[in-house]
Amino acid sequence: MPSRIKLLQFYSTSVNQFAQYIDEVWTDGPAILPSDPFDSASAPGPQARAEAVSKFKEVLVLLEDAFLKNSRGKPFFGGDEMGYIDIVIGAFAGWFKTIEKAFNLKLLDEATTPNLLAWIDAFLAHPAVKDIMPSTDKLLEHYATNILLPAMKLLQL
Repeated sequence: MPSRIKLLQFYSTSVNQFAQYIDEVWTDGPAILPSDPFDSASAPGPQARAEAVSKFKEVLVLLEDAFLKNSRGKPFFGGDEMGYIDIVIGAFAGWFKTIEKAFNLKLLDEATTPNLLAWIDAFLAHPAVKDIMPSTDKLLEHYATNILLPAMKLLQL
């Protein structure tokens, strides 16, 4: 499993190179990257990734604010018990930590989203969730095994 994590981290940091490889190998279809060198140089890369992460963190701060307004100091959006919003957003709770681990990011932290972090822990520990929500490592293994590796095989990497 650790080798899959390293593989996932390696390929997640080189998406632009991966797209360039696809464009070079499969020339009979539409290109992923722009053909003009100037446009290609401005295609998504590390800076675009950093901007996307920054924007996503801004959304998480908005979600933190929504949680504070709706929970009124209670552990869930709906108060003392899980409600509809908890279930809808909670479906992604395990993926937050998985994305952080897979892409070596810090999306949630005590400084900007302390209540959201506490909510995720409460949600994942809830009796209705804890036995059915896969762990971060299981979700990461699922992603590597069922999404990343088949794509690599298809592309003969």
